[in-house]
Amino acid sequence: MFAENRWREILDIVKNDKEVIVAELAKHFNVTQETIRRDLKKLSSEGRLRRTHGGAVAFQNDNKDAPFSVRESEYIGEKRAIAAAALQYIKEGDRILLDSSSTVSELAKMLPNIPITIITNSANALISLSLLDKAKVILTGGLLDPISLSLEGGAAIEALERYNPNKLFFSCKGVDMERGLSEATEEHAYIKKKMMELSRRKYLLADHSKFGIRSTVFLAELEAVECLITDSGINAAIIEDLKNRGLKVETASCQKNEMRHG
Repeated sequence: MFAENRWREILDIVKNDKEVIVAELAKHFNVTQETIRRDLKKLSSEGRLRRTHGGAVAFQNDNKDAPFSVRESEYIGEKRAIAAAALQYIKEGDRILLDSSSTVSELAKMLPNIPITIITNSANALISLSLLDKAKVILTGGLLDPISLSLEGGAAIEALERYNPNKLFFSCKGVDMERGLSEATEEHAYIKKKMMELSRRKYLLADHSKFGIRSTVFLAELEAVECLITDSGINAAIIEDLKNRGLKVETASCQKNEMRHG
């Protein structure tokens, strides 16, 4: 069977069964599990399914926000590699703004204990940030969204407007090469738009599974981002396109034992 035919059949199986297992697919197609992993990696990079530990699932919630406890376990190796790569852009004296995404929460865990100001609307990140006694940590306040563990609403926006961050580290629900960045809810999009408006430099932390996804609410054009930090699983053609648009692109490699392979 040609690879293209196998890919189409895999997508049909995912659509009907909602979840597939690498070992079962390998047996079904009479190929190695490594072949299936490569298939799932390609289909995931194109935004056609989401890889899981041991397999893949259909994109059921592109227009909904999954609970933080679910998102923080997805593509954990890639997220940690991306977060580690982002550290080079953080220096003493910076005033950095962190959103409530699971990738940026990994960055919060890695931040050095240096004199910086950190402003965030992430209730989850606060646990890690409390260990940084040399940093000034500011939590926006606002209405807690129990799904994303983010603080939102008018109080959060008013708090953000009191500060002048020079760098923003954020993620989003989807990155579409034509439409740009999108979020699952109006609330998430609104507060991230405000964060982008207030920050001089904007660093987008997005693993390869985000690409090819259009979620509910438009957030910003790709050109609004100064630097994209992603993982090595991203399609090379996407990187070339982004660079042609003037974006700086960093690709982080993760250790095999950390990567979230199916």
